[in-house]
Amino acid sequence: MDFGTQIKKIRTNDKLTQEQFTQKINVSRQTVSSWENNRNLPDLQMVVQIAQTFNLSLDHLMNKKSLILLTLLLTGCSNIEGYIVDKEEGRILVVSPEATTYGDSNNLIDHYPAVWISTNDKKYELGQKVEAYYENIEESYPGQAKGERITSSKSTKPRKADLSEKDVIQVLLNNHEDLLIPVIKEITYHSDGDYWDITVVSDSEELYFQIEDN
Repeated sequence: MDFGTQIKKIRTNDKLTQEQFTQKINVSRQTVSSWENNRNLPDLQMVVQIAQTFNLSLDHLMNKKSLILLTLLLTGCSNIEGYIVDKEEGRILVVSPEATTYGDSNNLIDHYPAVWISTNDKKYELGQKVEAYYENIEESYPGQAKGERITSSKSTKPRKADLSEKDVIQVLLNNHEDLLIPVIKEITYHSDGDYWDITVVSDSEELYFQIEDN
């Protein structure tokens, strides 16, 4: 259900006119009308206020895809820094290890930005850490956007290690193709045992992997 339909349903279920609804959340009737007709979306603070006023969860008020898109658009986000976790012809999937938390104290949601970046440059590899600048993001999760500029960080090997971060992430992704939009949250090399620990978030679940350095 889209946001406009949901807002109208909330209002009519409480037998409120648009004017009465506006008095509860301190906005104009024109603003509510624009929401109900899907001409505009409220900002995140207002979404939280509506949810609190009518005792609703955020995911009841807006679907996850709309909340994610709203976060990207209203924060002016036009770049993403993270790891390449998938690659297809003409595009790479970049997922940030840094979560954006939104919601209220009773309903906090961690969102890890993820964007398919279009690029014709074939030099990018799984496991690379990049910063990608983009434009015209589409409503989806992961987002989809035209790449403007992509810079990559050199993946070096820790002292005594045979593998680099990029190598280890490649091993992980090749061995666990079932991971859904994997977030490489943390990756650490342990020289005393010659192995790597990797923390991954996939489908809202935090997973732990250990990979030998060989």
